[in-house]
Amino acid sequence: NNGKEIVLKFKDNKPFSGDFDYKIGNFHRIYKMVDGLMIGESITYVTETKEIVAKGDYINGLPNNGTFFNEFENEFTIFSYKNKIQDGLQQKFKYYGQPELLEEYQMKNGKI
Repeated sequence: NNGKEIVLKFKDNKPFSGDFDYKIGNFHRIYKMVDGLMIGESITYVTETKEIVAKGDYINGLPNNGTFFNEFENEFTIFSYKNKIQDGLQQKFKYYGQPELLEEYQMKNGKI
């Protein structure tokens, strides 16, 4: 994306429906949206190595099972979910070139 912001646009004020397949920084993301909500499998991997860093499924726009990648500014998170509840390893990284782990903790049934 060459440092440019990715903006999701709506056509005729209708929620976006379609497949996303794009690169953001050193990561490649693939997911599907229907009526503005993420559904089905979502995969994020390192572009060069193809190493999967997050893979999970969405139901009606909500994380269901697996690991989920979210980016914002110069940070990204990888959250783990089981049956729509945060469960397992949760991680937050600072991202300038090489990722740097900022925070890591375990959750069980939505609680630390």
